[in-house]
Amino acid sequence: MATLQTVTFQNGQKMPLVGLGTYLASNEEELETAVNAALQAGYRHIDTAYMYANEHVIGRVLKQWLDSGKLKREELFIVTKLPPIGMTPEKVSLFLKKSLESLQLTYVDLYVIHVPFGLQFVDEDTRFPMKDGEGMFDHSTDLEAVWKALEVEVDAGRVKSLGISNFNEEQAQRIVNIARHKPMNHQYETHAYFQQKALRETNQKLGITVCAYAPFASPGRKVFYDSKGIKFESNGLLDDPVVAKIAKKYNKTTAQILLRFLTQQGVVVIPKSVTPARIQQNIQIFDIELTPEEMKELEELEKGSAGRTFDFHVFRGAQKHPEYPFKTENKINFEMAETITLQNGIKMPLVGLGTSQATNELEVALNVALEEGCRLIDTAYLYANEHIIGKVLRQWLDTGRLKREDLFIVTKLPPTGMRPEKASHFLTKSLESLQLTYVDLYLVHLPFGLQYLDDETRIPVKDGEALLDLDSDLEAVWKALEIEVDAGRVKSLGISNFSGEQAQRIVNIAKHQPVNHQFELHAYFQQKSLREANKNLGINVCAYAPLGSPGRTAKYEAKGVKFEPNGLLEDPVVARIATKYDKTPAQILLRFLTQQGIAVIPKSVTPARIRQNLQIFNISLTPEEMEELEALDKGLTGRTFDFKLIPGASKHPEYPFKVKY
Repeated sequence: MATLQTVTFQNGQKMPLVGLGTYLASNEEELETAVNAALQAGYRHIDTAYMYANEHVIGRVLKQWLDSGKLKREELFIVTKLPPIGMTPEKVSLFLKKSLESLQLTYVDLYVIHVPFGLQFVDEDTRFPMKDGEGMFDHSTDLEAVWKALEVEVDAGRVKSLGISNFNEEQAQRIVNIARHKPMNHQYETHAYFQQKALRETNQKLGITVCAYAPFASPGRKVFYDSKGIKFESNGLLDDPVVAKIAKKYNKTTAQILLRFLTQQGVVVIPKSVTPARIQQNIQIFDIELTPEEMKELEELEKGSAGRTFDFHVFRGAQKHPEYPFKTENKINFEMAETITLQNGIKMPLVGLGTSQATNELEVALNVALEEGCRLIDTAYLYANEHIIGKVLRQWLDTGRLKREDLFIVTKLPPTGMRPEKASHFLTKSLESLQLTYVDLYLVHLPFGLQYLDDETRIPVKDGEALLDLDSDLEAVWKALEIEVDAGRVKSLGISNFSGEQAQRIVNIAKHQPVNHQFELHAYFQQKSLREANKNLGINVCAYAPLGSPGRTAKYEAKGVKFEPNGLLEDPVVARIATKYDKTPAQILLRFLTQQGIAVIPKSVTPARIRQNLQIFNISLTPEEMEELEALDKGLTGRTFDFKLIPGASKHPEYPFKVKY
């Protein structure tokens, strides 16, 4: 049986450094086996929550051990949590009593506020009430009042110590300021990729110990997230080569090294497992001591907020709550984000969120992007997702979390609107969907038109070919768009997928010059001639598909069109530079473009990748590295987008790829 080390609270109570986490442990038979295995291995710290709906299973096992005399109650350290639906003073006692009944205990050693925001109480079994696809949040949450109600439970002997979970620094300080019974422990996500040093330092100053959930970055969460329609990808922490190297030296698993890294700093860990062998391994970590050099190596794995795996997006709508804890965490992304100045003086962020092909999961992705400081959102009438974007923007604007002038919204005139008389109609439809009175940049999506059938038919097709409008008049359409600038419904105009000659024609007749040109651009397809032409015309460039559009395969195959990713993200030159800067290949490819003053709009619906895409301005590639990346240009063979989804487009007189640029 392993010997357990402990941390001592400021009230003198001792908490074991390793506990059994039970989040997502819903299979009763598996959990019962796991708790028995943990107790047999020497665990005395069990972490649960009313929200997990498994306290009754844990209580059944504890009762068996206590009744048999194998354990005394004082040997155990049991943690449970006040649920979000109990975040009102009058509900505190009710939910604590329910937890105690399920656990078959008269007190818990640590009672924690699970999250700093509340959900509406519907009934005791509705742990996460939903309506219209979002959580039913109680926006009147009063943290201080809830804390005062919890202190009554300490006085009554039903709770030994109180704690907090998923709070930010300001929220923790507020509780300390009013507390008679101070918070003893703060439980939040912490691991080698997401060390939260500033938050840990704040807790230390406040006399609060730290407990790390997800100490392995929660690789097992994928199944649960997938069931909720939320994309989740493990960040690979358990497979990190630095961790693997240290593990090999000590003949330990990578999991054991990650746990020792934290516990050696006095951080409590609660790894979740239902596998007896792993449960035993997780507690067998105190027979080694990592060297200062090894600790430093592990500290250097820090990825900042890009390493976070849990941000409450499983709680849809949480970010709207006034006590949502991650509002200020990533201001640095916005503050560091660079801009380009368009020739009319308007500033455009260099990094935005692309939304082409995005409908499912877009709401979550957009909320993540806005939380991370992204202010450039790119959409189009053709994408049929403006209404989703509008819904999210309206929520942020109505709650005062953003002002309209903070945003830079781009949308596009569809090919079916390429007639002067249709320009105002389609702009109006976009504005209505986006719930805005103006857009910052309105682009002509394509230089050729498609026949208008109705508003919903975005690409009209007959006999396997698109119904082209062969009478497209670019100059006349532009003149119609200039009226929208004069009317204040558009701040700036731009073009997309034009040739150099077409761009020149617009400049020749324009009262309001095109200030931005969006086209495919990445390290394999750098379009230097077209970029030079735009530069000479005073037009800034925005790159779509800056990563080579690896996600386009599914959409093309659904349309019966073959598409193979060009492998840009796996390029060895990119990978080598990424390793040097401890960045992903995607981040290097984005920095390659933004360092040249090119705006980028990578599309992603994965929260971790969205964060990473914004975290590129803390490095600057050397001239030699820029040359290496420039040498990757494959010319036309690097192109991934050529209008194959608009069959017959090449027959249009304005088809842009008839000339070299």
